[in-house]
Amino acid sequence: MMLSIRNLVYPILFHFVIGLPQINLDLTDWVSNSESDVVSQHDCIHVAASIENGIDPHQVISYCMSEWPSKWIIQRNNQDQIFTFYQLFQQNITSEQLYRWSAPMDIVERYQLYLNQFSTSNEFLSIAMPLFYNCTSPRFGPLCQYSLDAYEPHHSSLNEIVSNFYFQKYLPTTLTCYIHLQCYENVSLACLDWSDICDGTVDCENGMDEEPCWQLEINTCEDNEYQCFNGQCISKIFHRDNPNTFECLDHSDESPIKYVLSSLATDEPIFAYEDVTCPLRHTIHDVKLTSSCLRERHNLLLRLILFDAPKSVSNECWSAFKCLLDIPDASNRICFDLCKGDKCRQIVNATCPDMLYLPSKAIVFGHIYLVYITEDLNQPFYKTTSPQYVCYNEQFCSGFHPNSTLLSFNNSICRRPKDFPFVFNSLGFARDVWKNKYILPLYQKLFQCNTIVYSDPAVCNSSSMYQCINSSKCISKNHVCDGIKNCNHGDDEQCSGIDLSCLGHGSNKPFKCTTTNFCVPQNAVENIVCDCPTDPYDPLLCDDENPNNKHYIRKHISFPTICDGFTELIPVSIDGRNETDETECEYWKCNNTYTRCDGFWNCYNGADEIYCDPSPPINCPSHHHICVSSKTHQLMCLSLDKTNDGNIDCLGAIDEPKLCRTHNYQWTHFDVENSLCEDINDAGKPQIVHFSLDEKRNLLENGTQENTNIIIPHSSTLPTIRQYQQRCHRGLAVHVWLDSEKNVSDIACLCPPSFYGNMCQYQNQRVAVTMQCRVFSDSLRTLFSIVISLIDNSNERIIHSYHQFTYVYIRDCQTKFNTYLLYATRPKNQSIQYAVHIDIYEKISLAYRGSLFIPLNFTFLPVHRVAIQLDIPRIRDYVEDCSNHSCVHGRCIRYSNDPKGNIFCQCNPEWSGRYCTIPRTNRCNCSFDSLCIGMTANNRSLCVCPIYKWGSHCLLQNTVCQNIICQNGGQCISVDEYMISDKKFMCICSDGYTGEKCEISNTIITVSFDKGIALPQSIFFHFIREMNNAAPENGSTFKSITTNQKSVTINWPRPFHFAFVELPNKNFHLITVQKIYKQSANIIQTISSSNRCKHIKELFNETIIKYHLLRRIKYYHIPCQISSPQLSCFYDEVHFCLCNNFSHQRVANCFEFNHTMKHDCFGKSSCVNDGQCLQDKAICPQTAVCICRTCFFGTQCQFSSHLFGLSLDAVLGYYIQPHINMLHQPSIVQISVALTIIIMIVGLVNGVLSVITFKNYKLHEIGSDFYLLGSSVTTLLSTTIFALKFWILIIAQMTYITNRPFLQFQCRSMDFFAPDLS
Repeated sequence: MMLSIRNLVYPILFHFVIGLPQINLDLTDWVSNSESDVVSQHDCIHVAASIENGIDPHQVISYCMSEWPSKWIIQRNNQDQIFTFYQLFQQNITSEQLYRWSAPMDIVERYQLYLNQFSTSNEFLSIAMPLFYNCTSPRFGPLCQYSLDAYEPHHSSLNEIVSNFYFQKYLPTTLTCYIHLQCYENVSLACLDWSDICDGTVDCENGMDEEPCWQLEINTCEDNEYQCFNGQCISKIFHRDNPNTFECLDHSDESPIKYVLSSLATDEPIFAYEDVTCPLRHTIHDVKLTSSCLRERHNLLLRLILFDAPKSVSNECWSAFKCLLDIPDASNRICFDLCKGDKCRQIVNATCPDMLYLPSKAIVFGHIYLVYITEDLNQPFYKTTSPQYVCYNEQFCSGFHPNSTLLSFNNSICRRPKDFPFVFNSLGFARDVWKNKYILPLYQKLFQCNTIVYSDPAVCNSSSMYQCINSSKCISKNHVCDGIKNCNHGDDEQCSGIDLSCLGHGSNKPFKCTTTNFCVPQNAVENIVCDCPTDPYDPLLCDDENPNNKHYIRKHISFPTICDGFTELIPVSIDGRNETDETECEYWKCNNTYTRCDGFWNCYNGADEIYCDPSPPINCPSHHHICVSSKTHQLMCLSLDKTNDGNIDCLGAIDEPKLCRTHNYQWTHFDVENSLCEDINDAGKPQIVHFSLDEKRNLLENGTQENTNIIIPHSSTLPTIRQYQQRCHRGLAVHVWLDSEKNVSDIACLCPPSFYGNMCQYQNQRVAVTMQCRVFSDSLRTLFSIVISLIDNSNERIIHSYHQFTYVYIRDCQTKFNTYLLYATRPKNQSIQYAVHIDIYEKISLAYRGSLFIPLNFTFLPVHRVAIQLDIPRIRDYVEDCSNHSCVHGRCIRYSNDPKGNIFCQCNPEWSGRYCTIPRTNRCNCSFDSLCIGMTANNRSLCVCPIYKWGSHCLLQNTVCQNIICQNGGQCISVDEYMISDKKFMCICSDGYTGEKCEISNTIITVSFDKGIALPQSIFFHFIREMNNAAPENGSTFKSITTNQKSVTINWPRPFHFAFVELPNKNFHLITVQKIYKQSANIIQTISSSNRCKHIKELFNETIIKYHLLRRIKYYHIPCQISSPQLSCFYDEVHFCLCNNFSHQRVANCFEFNHTMKHDCFGKSSCVNDGQCLQDKAICPQTAVCICRTCFFGTQCQFSSHLFGLSLDAVLGYYIQPHINMLHQPSIVQISVALTIIIMIVGLVNGVLSVITFKNYKLHEIGSDFYLLGSSVTTLLSTTIFALKFWILIIAQMTYITNRPFLQFQCRSMDFFAPDLS
């Protein structure tokens, strides 16, 4: 026994010392491996996708085996140690240790269950029979029968193995196929790709790939959704949010529809690779046969199509025919042997028909064929022979020359190319150029033959469809005026007026140019080609190219770019004059915070750029520039007085910026001089300049600009790319060791969710879900467990698959969670309705928050892309029941996000089904302290674990936080097990602290007010943070003050650079300005009249006040100069301005400030009773507070003193500060607490002693004794109720008590029994 245990310990130590990869196979306990309709994932490894270019796809990919392991007969493994559970138990081995030793997850959880039952029964249980195989790396699996083919000895983790494997480029030699739609009837080798379905181009001979897709054409999105070019809807939040991630299948949410997808550093099977299409089939110079973004697929498809012979043609004829035309190429060895002499020509003449299709299938649009006349191969230059005829189905094509000679062949109408008319290029016939010479012209000239026949004639009557003239054909309005002829007579491209060109449907309507009544299709926006007419004021400005940023620059008045020597604004007509940002600059200092040392001469004499080089090549006197003399071509010093004087002193006239910026000055002798002159124009000047307090930032940025794009990676960080065999396509190859002693193995594949099959050769039907969550202000720090399930509407209401993750807003506010949901049947049943069902639970309490419903309306799609922004219900939002529905053994609940009022039944633990009428055949296997919310299609329990548990059955202890101490009352939570992260935990800090372990205290600001300043009940505080290359960040909070209170303390968690206070009637006072944020600072400031920020009406006369903002803003430096140093800040209706010291003078520095901001936490307020909500920043806030109206109080304004008279709530409630400990509460609260404690102690002691005294039977002889006894009991109860009422008020005000039943109970009980106290 000791020998076997020693053998167990040695591999354990080896694991930790060497750092071997941990591989835990999951789903190894098969419910059934028999033939059935249920397709369940089994024998899987779960791997988090790699973080690339700083972007975390936040996707866990499950690589699973498609073949059942029972097909292999595994011989007993004598190389690895085998232990019973009882032996492990005797050595105090824990389930966590088994997990770290790469045991299968089912073994780990069964062992933990064994330990749990052993501890309660203390007997030898039958569950002790399972065995644990202690595998020697790199083996893994229940019997140590597997090893990854991609494993290398230097690999230290499973993530490293997988990531390194996918660094090699995917170069398939065979096709992967979508086999659930039979497309090609006469082709045996080629197959359909899932991306070819509903891509707008007919591929199948029967048109089945596009027939049901009219539902997408007429689809309408909600106001908060963006409609992709293919008709699907995604949440509008994902539109243009990240150029490297796509939520639309055709990636139209980020960029124009692409021809092929650019390769990234790694090709892991994530959404960015597997769930995108490239439906642009042709460009000016190239064409492809598929909408797949994988170029290699097109090449394979073309080769296979040319290889397939028609059924009526012999193989001998087909081979000889292709060899004569050098297909696949002239150097083919088979053709060299077959065509010796004139043998191929003889075979063709003897065995081939007179007319022959090449390829044998329709080459485009499902019905267009290329036909050759075999007799023409007898001509001298037969290798340059082009197809003599193009054949098509005349039901799908018309509008050609009516007097042409037509030929009928194989139920098609055939025309010569010149009768369409177009001409094939006759040069060469190699396969690599064949497609561009013969297929490309078909796309360019005959695209109207891409006709989709709708089974329902009512489709063309939809308002989203355009009816072609003189034709029964209709197309989506989104294809009108898109540059492609879709109607037979071309009327869809006759775009002479707005009535036709601006047609459109949904959010995919054409883009309307601002300068003219002209529209361009959405796929032409930001396609590097200007389609709108150019702007008359700026030829470089194009409406449809970068329409957001560039128009913002050209039409938005920006303080940092006013009078900087470069014209950014389009001229504005003011009082009959064209004004720009560079006119009337007499009162503007061109040498300021934003122009100083930015690398450009903003002052025409270049004063803003002197002394900027810390190591000048030559030493010059003060107020001199260094330049190359135009006469001597040597470095020289040039005085500021000689710059911009009309005389050229420096090479390239760089000392004459006005001359260079006229754009019409050209040197005649040296190109270098023109280049130098061009260097001082605005070509390289940043177009958007943001608010900044420090002019030195320009110097630092300008000095490091040259190196910002130079990245030299360390050689040790670059993976060694080994070329693996790609037998499993996009999956991972696994060795199955049948007999370890004889070294006999087989190869199997672990397929990602998008593929299945023994070689991962089949494309899976799937739902790809991207989800970003939002919470209301009451749940910023609440930990949630979110369960996403794929369900159907059958009576069984089957849970086909699910994914569960942990979410907390302060960590995951901008995280997009990506996951696959797979159907339990293959193929899916298109006669039933599928949907995504989302359940939300609080992780700590397991309280149910609500459910959301996303219907999957397009069952014909092989890949259904769902991208949603999930709003987690508020704490106070009751889960709405529905009493008019029959849930026999469960609870009827309404979905929180469905305006149509959809409902579902939340079944009791032993029941299932749509109406909770089906008894569960299998008992739920979740741990006793978890929730069992359903059973999946393969009869596995769906469990929601408490915060300290994990695993599929919630049996495993989460030990990450046992050794982590979050300081200052913070709470430790663990990171999801399969996520890639350097930190395996996170601390949710209590108010007042931040940092990795809550070790950093917030900034504390104590503000006192002079007696002359009248203070309201609530005061607003604004904190402004300067951001690099972004607009300043604004956070706000408030403080309630009591009568005669003249100081307040603010606890602020975020970095900031200056702060000011807002009193009623837009009365602003500056608190502090700091160029460098000081963490955990303690700031004390007294506010007086000198700190007040004046409105511009107090600084300028009425004439200037009435000026247009573009003119008026150019005077804003004057108040800072003439009022120095008394004036510290001022504001107008748009800006908030500081008066800063700059180069021995005072200048204004302004940023845009929204004075009319609605305080509702940007629509996510949890404040009730019309309370206002403030948060510390607009994006990803960490804290939020409620400002209550009169007569309301509480952390969410949930309490009211209305009609309560002189109540304890009304007297004391307003003084209690939320989230402030008792030591920092107002003195009236502290005194009340002390008095309450005294009253409680005295009252309890007096009441108890009185009861003991008056219970004496001798005293009962006196009649008043009964009265005194009752009075004592009443006093005791009153004291208890008063104490409870007081402490509940204190706790409810200082912290969140959100349990509505409890609050209602105390209100209806204590307030009833103690009306004089409430």
